[in-house]
Amino acid sequence: MLKSTLRIAIMSIIGVVSLFVAIAAAININEEIIENSDHAIENKIAHLQGYESDYLRLKERLPLESANNADKDMPKVVFLCMQDSNNPGHSKILRPRKVDPITAKLPNPLFPEDVDTITNVVYTYWGEKQVGKYDNGAAGMVDTCLIKIFDAFTGKLIDEKLIVGQNPPQRISDYKNGKIYGRVCDQEVIDYVAGKLNVGRTI
Repeated sequence: MLKSTLRIAIMSIIGVVSLFVAIAAAININEEIIENSDHAIENKIAHLQGYESDYLRLKERLPLESANNADKDMPKVVFLCMQDSNNPGHSKILRPRKVDPITAKLPNPLFPEDVDTITNVVYTYWGEKQVGKYDNGAAGMVDTCLIKIFDAFTGKLIDEKLIVGQNPPQRISDYKNGKIYGRVCDQEVIDYVAGKLNVGRTI
């Protein structure tokens, strides 16, 4: 009986260790996927990076010099991150006063293949808002993004809008704590900007 109990205990320990090893491997794989995704995003918007100081000139209501060569009938957009948030759902390369990685998610009709084609600059101010609290004490959060759309020809503010992401899940596992977010509102931001520039829905 004692040997049987010992054997069960050993098997249980082995099972627990195996579970932790599997979880650790899954986490490493997920982190590698995220890292590779970040590299892909950086590569896609590399030709826009380094022009942040030009984009920031719009605060002074001055046009981009490159906008003189752009075609107003073919809107091309670059997003500039003005404020980051703590939402872990955001790309790790999201940095204030830099080209926002959301630019890489633009559909082809809006994506600027060359800086000289940019017609509009959008400032993004990412944030979060608590909308509830779970039974275990975790906070239910929504993603927010205040956007300001500028005309790159004149520096004029065209529109500003606060976009709110999806609500967090209604139920969570008891072991989850801290802040629980709904889906980030990247697509809603892109769709709103596309609508304002008369490009139509992007998906």
